[in-house]
Amino acid sequence: MQELDNYLKEVIVRTANILDTRAKRFDECFRNMMTKSKKDFHEMFKKTYGVLYLQHAHVFSDLFGELEEYYSSGQVALSETMEKFFSILYQRIFTVINAQYQYSDEYLVCVQKHMNDLKPFGDVPQKLSIQLTRSFVATRTLHKTLSKGAAAAEKLLEIKMNDECGKELVKMRYCGTCKNSRGPGPCPSYCTKTLQNCLVHFLTISDSWDYYVGEY
Repeated sequence: MQELDNYLKEVIVRTANILDTRAKRFDECFRNMMTKSKKDFHEMFKKTYGVLYLQHAHVFSDLFGELEEYYSSGQVALSETMEKFFSILYQRIFTVINAQYQYSDEYLVCVQKHMNDLKPFGDVPQKLSIQLTRSFVATRTLHKTLSKGAAAAEKLLEIKMNDECGKELVKMRYCGTCKNSRGPGPCPSYCTKTLQNCLVHFLTISDSWDYYVGEY
């Protein structure tokens, strides 16, 4: 039984390590991409719009921050985030274009409220919101799936085979020897049944694990 137990532990640890390594690599890759995108965006807009952009750069950095927070915790409503971003952006553009006038806070709030009616950005906010939501939901789901898969595999190490399993394995392996039999050994069906009884706890999650691997 110890031989089988060691083999199972080796396979489980190897599987958990593969999933954990891929989860960490994916996470590192995505975070690096986000950092690079944020930096490239900042440099491009600074070069294109200069001081005008720098005065309002925090509007864009806040958006990147919200996207990063969603990826990390999932505690961000992306649709509301995008709606808020375009609302603030519209207000800032409105004040810049009409810089010769002074507007009260109440007036600017009114401008924001009528943005959906005026549609200053056309259908860009809606399309971008849909695309970003799909992309970030899929990205976060993949990372969490890999991480939870590794954790689930590690939990399998807690499963212990019972003494009855050990007795059956000994019986299957040495019964013929005790009877001075020199046959080819136990038949395949007997081996399969014995192992199924030993691995009954693993078999209960077989379908779920196959589904997980298929989706992954």
